[in-house]
Amino acid sequence: MNKPNIQQHRLFPHPGTVLKGELEENGLSQRELATALGKSAPMINGIISGSKDITVEIAILLEAALPGSLKASEWLRLQNKHDLELKRKEIKSRTTAIDIWNILRSHANLNALKKRLVFSSDLEQNIATVMETLGISDINQLESQFHSSGCFKKSEKVQTDQANLFTWVVIVKHASNKITLNTEFLPNRIPELIDKLNDVFYSNVSVIEKTEQLLNTYGIKYIYNEKRLDKVPVDGFSFWKGDNPTIVTTQRMNRIDNFAFTIMHELGHIVLHLERDSKHNFIDVDKSIMVNDEKEHQANEFATKALWNGISPEEAFSEIENPYGAAYDLRYIARNNRMNVGIVTGQYHHFCQERNIVKNSYAICRDLIAKIG
Repeated sequence: MNKPNIQQHRLFPHPGTVLKGELEENGLSQRELATALGKSAPMINGIISGSKDITVEIAILLEAALPGSLKASEWLRLQNKHDLELKRKEIKSRTTAIDIWNILRSHANLNALKKRLVFSSDLEQNIATVMETLGISDINQLESQFHSSGCFKKSEKVQTDQANLFTWVVIVKHASNKITLNTEFLPNRIPELIDKLNDVFYSNVSVIEKTEQLLNTYGIKYIYNEKRLDKVPVDGFSFWKGDNPTIVTTQRMNRIDNFAFTIMHELGHIVLHLERDSKHNFIDVDKSIMVNDEKEHQANEFATKALWNGISPEEAFSEIENPYGAAYDLRYIARNNRMNVGIVTGQYHHFCQERNIVKNSYAICRDLIAKIG
């Protein structure tokens, strides 16, 4: 009598299927086996049909009743593998949640997530909240969020905590999910939006509130000053999920020039790169490290053109001979082009910085402008 090949049962079926084959090979009926084991025929039938399990006692009795077949330990191993497989299927959602939770523990700031997303005691519900927020459905997609460089730019000047950066992204996306807009985003309305934003920047009154109102009116969700986590040097963030894009700005640099440029920069990403693409995110960390990135360069050009309304800032600034006496010229340029003088000054600062004209040009210009009044 040959031993059955238990390795062929790769899906670990109930051992009753093996027992049925053994009875056929030995020419035994279920009733005859029941008599030998001292058990009832319905019990043996239950094992063969899979409704009853092989216990330690039954395994020992089968080893004695079917010599040359499986040992008691092998019957129990078959039963154990079947039970494990069955139970794995039953609690798969829970084990998957635990796996994801362990990944989050390694790559995210769980304390911040718990606080800002208001986690409950239900682990699976908390995981579902994170996955839904990110717009992903499985663990592989989650891992790709960590390992893909995507559009997340690291700064060599400022330390970046990648776990906190990822966590911050989840938090702001969660906040975005709570915003509902009834206005569709239409790309052909962008020039009109840019003009109105420039009016808001020029007047410099209730800038944040008016910017939010304008962006919402034109179908763009807006989140301002979502608290940054430690070592997350973010100025702006743009992404698209659902029917509307979202722009996020922070107060990392609380200046009108930085705010206005960041708004226009992220708007550039929406117009040029996102196009309802939920797979990409654009985080504006440090403009100085993005000069070699084509998409960031394009967004910078978009922002510059939007703020200057087609005028060349290089030509405007080339007439300024001395940065230390530039205040009057900057004021003139601002008034002549109906631009906020702070924005013009900030642009001049970058102009001087890129050409290594003077290191502290921004501080010098701001101080002179303040004196002029």
